[in-house]
Amino acid sequence: HLQQLQSLNIGSNNLEGPIHESLDNLSKLESLDLSQNAFEGSLPRSLVELTKLEYLHLDFNKFTGTLPSPLNFLLNRVNVTLAGNLFSGTIPELDGSIVETFNTEYIDWSSNEFVGTIPVVLGELSFLKYLDLSKNRLIGKIVRLQNLISLTEVNLGDNKLTGSPMPLPPQLRVLALYGNKLNFQLTPEFVKLSALESLYLDDNAIDGTIPSEFGMLPNLEEIFIGNNNIVGKIPVELAKLSNIRLLNFHDNALTGTIPPELGELSTLMEVELFGNDLTGQLPSTLGQLTRIEYLSVGRNDLTGIIPEELANLSDLKELVLYGNLFVGSLPEAFCVTGGIDLIRFGCGMQCSCCNNCIP
Repeated sequence: HLQQLQSLNIGSNNLEGPIHESLDNLSKLESLDLSQNAFEGSLPRSLVELTKLEYLHLDFNKFTGTLPSPLNFLLNRVNVTLAGNLFSGTIPELDGSIVETFNTEYIDWSSNEFVGTIPVVLGELSFLKYLDLSKNRLIGKIVRLQNLISLTEVNLGDNKLTGSPMPLPPQLRVLALYGNKLNFQLTPEFVKLSALESLYLDDNAIDGTIPSEFGMLPNLEEIFIGNNNIVGKIPVELAKLSNIRLLNFHDNALTGTIPPELGELSTLMEVELFGNDLTGQLPSTLGQLTRIEYLSVGRNDLTGIIPEELANLSDLKELVLYGNLFVGSLPEAFCVTGGIDLIRFGCGMQCSCCNNCIP
């Protein structure tokens, strides 16, 4: 009766060894989940014979070898998850089939050892909603994503990709391109991404300035653009981001002052401005950020005194101040409230309840 089986889920069972070739006897199988075991070896050719298979979950095993060529076998599935294995080699192209016939919606091939470039076909899958090729060793330019009219989340982080991802599909909610060698400028074109919630562009070679148009993205919750070559001022327009939780601009070449208007961002939980060239005083309005847990302004050229208002931040767990030109003492209110787990401050300042100054 196994020949009538439509769904097989044996995930998370500490199973090991290779997959048996007799899988092709399960001709009516529509869903196969072998995830989170210790299966090994290459993908058996018998999987190709499972023509009704729509959902294939092989993630977090010890599979090795290359993907079957051509790629038709994998792309003619709704959901294909191969993450967390030891697959290697290049990701093959198609054999000339009509791309419109593929109904793939979900691809997660992250955390493997794939090399080479991203196949052009992955930029032509009109049903694709989720694409994750992160944590591989892919090189070259990003395929044209604009034609992926259903795509809402893409993660190509921790590869060696170059160039620019633009233009992008306007319905994107998550764009994760961190840890590559991308070299493009942040432009007002990002304002077209009206659905964008999370932007991860850190650890690249991106330059230019932060577009003031970022403030026009109503759903934006996270901006990670640290460790790039971004210059200019922090746009005051960012204060319009009513849903923002995380601002991470560390290790760039930002100049000018910290906009006092950032204190209006009641949803903000983390601000990371470490390692820039910011000047002026630390705005006392930051004391209005009632939900903030982490505030780092270290390694800048900030001056003046530390605002006493910051001591009122009951959720603040870590405050990084060292490497600036602050004067005076850390306000006694910080010692009275005692709510902050860690204060990293310069040894040129005085603090009655601190003993961990950083030269």
